[in-house]
Amino acid sequence: MSAASVAETFGLGFLPLQSAHYDLVTLKPYLEDPPVQKLLATLSHHRVLSQLERLGGYDTPITGEVIATVTA
Repeated sequence: MSAASVAETFGLGFLPLQSAHYDLVTLKPYLEDPPVQKLLATLSHHRVLSQLERLGGYDTPITGEVIATVTA
């Protein structure tokens, strides 16, 4: 749960002082592995995204997307 959604649950105001950005990093060859594909599919599933949006405090436009790849 985000701090914003906890505050909303208790009827409190919330003023974000900073935001945090988290990335999941894996080696490019693993992107095709079934567990990684399942994780990405789950993260980008409309039900997961709608639940995060409903909770509030989460920015989800690129959740579950591969945003960059690099070659070693």
